[in-house]
Amino acid sequence: NMTFNVDRMRQAAASGCLAATDLAEYLVEKGVPFREAHGIVGRVVARCLERQCEPEALSLDELRAFSQAIGEDVYQRLTVEGSVNSRLATGNTGLPRVTEALEKAEQFLEIQA
Repeated sequence: NMTFNVDRMRQAAASGCLAATDLAEYLVEKGVPFREAHGIVGRVVARCLERQCEPEALSLDELRAFSQAIGEDVYQRLTVEGSVNSRLATGNTGLPRVTEALEKAEQFLEIQA
């Protein structure tokens, strides 16, 4: 039997500025050109490395100092759950896509039985 340490998995997923990609995507969705978003995120990550923290630990004012496009809704994207659930393309990790894949797999198994 295999068991998963869900708390440890969540902790690992939330470390190492993994939210940087999500922050860049968030900025692009807010109308910031990707090249500019990439530079903004690089500066945010540099600040986080200096302070030994994750981007979500920065206050809204601190984040907005990097870009006025950042709003309070950014924190929803900077969580593990927000990151996973923002992936909505077919085959991705967003809950609706995983639910669809599970339903299709169950239907397939019922047909095969």
